[in-house]
Amino acid sequence: MMHHDSFDDRRRGLEAEYFHKQEQQLIEKLRQRHQLAKVTGIADEDLLRDLDELGYTRETVMLLYLVPLVEVAWAEGGVAEEERSLILEAARLRGIDEASAANKELTQWLKHRPPVEFFEKTLRLIRAVLQTLPPEEREHETQDISAYCVRIAKASHSFGFLTTGHISAEERQILERITTTLKMKRAENKPE
Repeated sequence: MMHHDSFDDRRRGLEAEYFHKQEQQLIEKLRQRHQLAKVTGIADEDLLRDLDELGYTRETVMLLYLVPLVEVAWAEGGVAEEERSLILEAARLRGIDEASAANKELTQWLKHRPPVEFFEKTLRLIRAVLQTLPPEEREHETQDISAYCVRIAKASHSFGFLTTGHISAEERQILERITTTLKMKRAENKPE
């Protein structure tokens, strides 16, 4: 009987430890979402969950609007130096410091292509975030993202100071998808 009780005690101890770990992980996840909400101003729990699931942190959420630029840069299978320079310029304009965790993450994306699903989910998330903005600000951000994407596409076909203005079929397809997605209304999934 004594032997049986020690197994039960051990089992209960392991269960308690397991549930304690689960609880701590949940608390940490909630804390991270709270930090994301504080940094972004986003109150929508679904958006915060999506940001968290895509790996965005309080330090890297500033990269959100740069992801379409990175996708365009990878359209032809690699990131040209001119594209890289323009993306880093856009990062500086958005307040991303060279020594920051966000810049380190961006540099990784420019070296190693993120998965297609990451680009697709982030684009839908950007659209949802844009829908929370006042109309003028939403339009400004949408135009800004689209204009930078076009600059990135054209940069891959430049030679020093000479730009051919050519945009490849792959880049054009991605540009159209980005523009269409950003202009869709969140609830309806229809272009505005």
